[in-house]
Amino acid sequence: MTPQVDDNLVEFLRRFDVAIKMAEEARAQVRPDRDSWQLEYYQLLITNLRGYRQSVVEGRLGRVSRGEVQPGTGFGMGMWLGEWCENDDVLGACSEVENYFRYEF
Repeated sequence: MTPQVDDNLVEFLRRFDVAIKMAEEARAQVRPDRDSWQLEYYQLLITNLRGYRQSVVEGRLGRVSRGEVQPGTGFGMGMWLGEWCENDDVLGACSEVENYFRYEF
């Protein structure tokens, strides 16, 4: 099922695209000889962001704006990122995705 396209949906997808781009750029900066574990974590983040984005595209992710999800519900991404990610751009972009889901989408 494909959801009806509206401004809210377009904005949410845009935020996913920004977060994915930031994570890809950060992954490209990792030195594999020194921080190979970060490559794995960034790849997992990118995979998860793409998966959530696809769920949105397919209409499988509930929306706060329609009462399908309680306000404040999140992905838990912030806590997980806080354990390992030091890149402010990635943290900020992922925070934008999660906060938009929690309170706007």
